[in-house]
Amino acid sequence: MGFARGATILIHEAQYHPDEKSGEKAGWGHSSWEEAARVAERAGVKRLYLSHHDPVRTDAEVYKIVSLARTVFQNTEIATETTVCDLASIGE
Repeated sequence: MGFARGATILIHEAQYHPDEKSGEKAGWGHSSWEEAARVAERAGVKRLYLSHHDPVRTDAEVYKIVSLARTVFQNTEIATETTVCDLASIGE
């Protein structure tokens, strides 16, 4: 987590829901949205972008994941292939 400490942005893979990691997908090496949000919270980053979404999820499901992640780390956004990060708007 030290690598992210105080970062302006953290782009973190968030393929799964926490409960999916203990099922048939256990050990596949992917993070959950909750793990990503906890890392951002503990590292004191300014903004978290969740990336590498499970390809079977609908857009509505991905937006729900962001909503859930914001209960842990408020400054959470979705990272997509068209996301542009304006660092000046994030501030110091």
